[in-house]
Amino acid sequence: MERLLLRPVRTAASIIMCVILATACKSAGKGPDPIPADAFSASAIVTLDVAHSVGKTGNANQSGTLMLISGGGTSTATFAGDPTLVTHGHTLAGQMLRIGDGVGSRFSMSGSFKSGTASTDGIFSDLSFDIRNLSENQSVRVTFRAIVSNAVSATGADAYAFSGLSVRDAENTEVYFSAHRIDTKNPVNELAAIAPSDVFSIVLLPGASTKLNALQHQRGGVNSPGNYAATLDASIRIEGIDLI
Repeated sequence: MERLLLRPVRTAASIIMCVILATACKSAGKGPDPIPADAFSASAIVTLDVAHSVGKTGNANQSGTLMLISGGGTSTATFAGDPTLVTHGHTLAGQMLRIGDGVGSRFSMSGSFKSGTASTDGIFSDLSFDIRNLSENQSVRVTFRAIVSNAVSATGADAYAFSGLSVRDAENTEVYFSAHRIDTKNPVNELAAIAPSDVFSIVLLPGASTKLNALQHQRGGVNSPGNYAATLDASIRIEGIDLI
């Protein structure tokens, strides 16, 4: 059974507003500047979903890398073939300490028809931020940037590939997306969609907290002479923080 791409999260609607911006907000810090710990708290986690991710079938290859940037330093965990065999564990988590910190994952898959079908039946990762405004009298605007490279290909009479990332706020509003699907048997199913901006922001009222959640997903297959492939390299990073 294919896993649904969307997952709602409940919170009080009165405490947050989420706005997609065409350009980056003016931020309190740029580059590697520290996040003001007295006004704002954030943690992030990236998890390879081993409950839904499965191994390859036939003449296929798949691999992935999880990434955490905390305090400007980067930690990674990788797998090749079987998603349950992940180096350094299937979860990376840490505090967001500097502008530019964040989480991400990179997936790559490919397959070709030899003596039979080949498929990648699904690899998934979950990305999440927990953020809190520690100020008692000022609102905070947190600006995020999605850094994404996404591509799919397929050849032959019956091959397909899907590669996508969906980012949602705590009200389940999609604030960023990148989705590509190619289907040589049913071209009407093909898709190439990307959010109009890679920058978005969340505004927190004094003392408020919220979440940001993302789901990354790849799958593909080939059922007759031909091949399929996809790569998706994505990360969500804190771009800036403003007291407003």
